[in-house]
Amino acid sequence: MFRLRPIDRFKFFVERQFVKGAHYQLLAMALVLVTISVVAGALVLGTDAEESYGEAIWWAFLRLSDPGYLGEDEGFRRRLVSTILTMSGYVIVLGTVVAILTRWLITFMRQLERGLTPVVMRDHFVIVGWTNRTVPIIAELLAQTGHRDRLGCFWRKKTRLAVLAEDVTPELSHELRLEPSLRGRRRDIVLRSGTALNIQALQRVASLNAAALILPTQVFDIQESITSDIQTVKTLLSLDGLAEQFEDTLPLVVAEVQDVRKVPVARRAYRGPLEVVAGDTVISRLIAHSLRQPGLTRVYHELLTSSSVGPLQIRSNQEMIGLTIGEVEHALEDEILLGVVRPEADRFVPHLVPSPDFRIAGEDRLVLIATRKSGANNEERLTPPKRAAQRLPDRELRNILVLGWSEKLLPLLNELKKHGSDDGQITVVSTVPVAERQRRIVDYGLDPEDRLCRHIEADFTIRRQLRAITPGDYDDIIFLSSDRLDSGGEADARTIVGYLSLQETLGGVEAMPQILIELADARNKELLGDRPGEVIVSSLLLSNLLAQIAVHRELKDVLDDLFAVEGAMIDFRPAHSFGLERGEYTFRQLSERVREQNEILLGFPGYLNPPGHQSLSVDPADKLIVMSN
Repeated sequence: MFRLRPIDRFKFFVERQFVKGAHYQLLAMALVLVTISVVAGALVLGTDAEESYGEAIWWAFLRLSDPGYLGEDEGFRRRLVSTILTMSGYVIVLGTVVAILTRWLITFMRQLERGLTPVVMRDHFVIVGWTNRTVPIIAELLAQTGHRDRLGCFWRKKTRLAVLAEDVTPELSHELRLEPSLRGRRRDIVLRSGTALNIQALQRVASLNAAALILPTQVFDIQESITSDIQTVKTLLSLDGLAEQFEDTLPLVVAEVQDVRKVPVARRAYRGPLEVVAGDTVISRLIAHSLRQPGLTRVYHELLTSSSVGPLQIRSNQEMIGLTIGEVEHALEDEILLGVVRPEADRFVPHLVPSPDFRIAGEDRLVLIATRKSGANNEERLTPPKRAAQRLPDRELRNILVLGWSEKLLPLLNELKKHGSDDGQITVVSTVPVAERQRRIVDYGLDPEDRLCRHIEADFTIRRQLRAITPGDYDDIIFLSSDRLDSGGEADARTIVGYLSLQETLGGVEAMPQILIELADARNKELLGDRPGEVIVSSLLLSNLLAQIAVHRELKDVLDDLFAVEGAMIDFRPAHSFGLERGEYTFRQLSERVREQNEILLGFPGYLNPPGHQSLSVDPADKLIVMSN
């Protein structure tokens, strides 16, 4: 048996005391001071006949704590002991004690920066987790002029946010400072450390007092065995347990999951008001709609971003109960009425593009596109892509080339088949082994042997391999952002390199395919410049979607109807299809003409909801953005 030396036992004891914190360290230093004073007092005792032992100890303590007494002593022994005490005082008092206090202060400041103090807020928004969605969600929420409290009693003048991150570091604060739209609003954002699985962390951000909690998904750097969806479900269980522990009501939660099959599981995990957004399904539906009508990505971006136009809003107006839709449309001046949502049980049923004689019931809420925040003129209209000039409501699925692999490809294959027919083919090119892709397809419930889907194992960033695929033979080319890399920046870098290689490969092609590019980071969109192709920034779109639903819960069902194949449809229609000739029209006059065909005019490509009184020069070939059933 190993025998411990007494010195080892003493060192271990001292170590255990010092690691307990600054209080124990200061106490140990005080004991050292007392011990030195007692020993030094005994050494000088007798050098002064009138001095007692207590006075000698006090004399030693004064020399130890204040070097100014050094020149007052007489006699060799007293001077020698005084010199030793003074030097020890520099080391113990000015050195060790100051070091302990400095380190304690730094630790204390670090604790404050980590955000471990509970927030004192009510009717605020809580964002659980720091992902590539967090900053866009914050920007979209703060862009709102106000929001109703959870009882719907009033509108807040200021939106306040609490963000629960696993570890609050200076890098997170720096990332917020880099966002231009957050300038001047940084004080409205409170960062707190902790994981959503910890009850104390959820209390730290006052979760039960929040107007809404937003749970964005973590797309990158996720273990396959513990996916982001599993973490979301566990977070919902923690919130449910927190409310049960304190016997409190449950706030609204807007949760994002990647796999639509996890939606029922999430609903079972949380008993309170819950809206679940299946991110991969939303993006796949948007891609499918954009293939049908090129240019729709801009429309959806404007609808879901507060900075460009007034966002989609849900409004209850008791004064309009019993009126028809036609009467309400005439009463609105600078807002577009899309329809109503009607509460039924615990859901909201949207009635978009209703007939003018549709009558508003007691609990119906209006779905509106609000007024633009800044004025604009007719020259601000953007030219839509050339192929948007054709209205293709019955366009069949043609040859589509998908470059890249991510989990959203599975719902995308499902959506493309809903929009297409048996005459086309989808070719998927990726470095992911074909056997693994087929396994994922089987797990999703699709047929891996479907002749509509063909797999090629190749690297599309290598020009030689891309040329062998002959991309010019396809009608549509889709770049999917990979979710298998460590960050969105790496995924976008690969996508952009592949896009540039594709441009070089298609240099001599007469009929250019339609190109649709998915990016993970909005900052990388500028790298593409004005090159041909549409760009979908999935993280930005989903962030705006989560923020809008947190403010207006009913928007979830409205947007589901807009994105679904069988729901309301947004199209580009030529002006002559509504009997419009060349001339000057106000936007209200154009809206009334479109409404005669039981459709709703939203605006022009790149320009939604212009002022109703503004005079616009319209050509019969100009494209109008309309919504129809």
